[in-house]
Amino acid sequence: MTKRLVLVMVLVALLVLGGTMPSFAQTDVPAFGPFAFTLDGGFAQYTFAYAGDGSEIAVELGFAPGDAIAQRGVALKLYGPDGAVVETGAAEFGMVTLTASPAAEGSYTVEAANYHENLPMQFSLVLRGEGISDVAAVEAAAEPEAEADEAEAEAPEAEEVPVDDAAGAQEPVAEEEEPQGPEAGVFGPFPFTLGRGFANATFGCAGDVVIDLSYAPGDALAESGVGLKLYGPDGAEAATGAKSFGVATIEATCIDGTYTVEIANYHENLPIQFSLVIRGDGVSDVSAVELAEPVEVAEVEVVDSAEPEADAE
Repeated sequence: MTKRLVLVMVLVALLVLGGTMPSFAQTDVPAFGPFAFTLDGGFAQYTFAYAGDGSEIAVELGFAPGDAIAQRGVALKLYGPDGAVVETGAAEFGMVTLTASPAAEGSYTVEAANYHENLPMQFSLVLRGEGISDVAAVEAAAEPEAEADEAEAEAPEAEEVPVDDAAGAQEPVAEEEEPQGPEAGVFGPFPFTLGRGFANATFGCAGDVVIDLSYAPGDALAESGVGLKLYGPDGAEAATGAKSFGVATIEATCIDGTYTVEIANYHENLPIQFSLVIRGDGVSDVSAVELAEPVEVAEVEVVDSAEPEADAE
């Protein structure tokens, strides 16, 4: 009774002093997406109609890999009906976000970019806003060719300078360049998308191994349903991945044999994009990532201990 009386008195005091009750954030804002796509360098664009009513436009772009190196090449921009940049996204821990509340009505464009030349990246785009409608993908346009190509075509050919054989001049010998392959001991990235379920990859291992699994979206909700485990040649669990900001990592030491890495998505209705990299000087014969049933953990046979027989008296 006393607590109820105190509560009533507090409410009356708020009304008398002109106070207002706290408002709660709305959770029914329309959302569009997620739109999943992969960029091996280049751009992807989505257009949408905006009512111009000053309501907030929120854009979230998850990307994988989500490490600091990959993040440097990711960009997110919002363009208005006049083609001018309205807002630029801020990237942090596998996610780029931007918000804007423009006044102009018309067609807006959100652009995602991957500026890495040899790093395919997976993206997941979500748009939110009460004034948004008619979201549509735009076919990615090729990057503008460098003007140097035109300058090279227009440049006059250089005159050949005759070489005086009597002077003993020798033509330079062209050195053969060795082909540049992938870094030794690094396998991947292997990109794939996984709904609720499991995916496995096997590899030979003798020594230290590091397994990096990037995933997008990389927020806390998505992360709660991601699993990464390593199983040894005997089928027993050898290590479990540590998750942090869109990346799960395993560091382990292998004995000579075939190991299995298992990736899991436990979410019912949230497809997640993954990118797997396996590193180690003793790693070999890495298989493709395949959808699979969860690895059966080797069972340890338990032998019931017999009761000691009583000594005959």
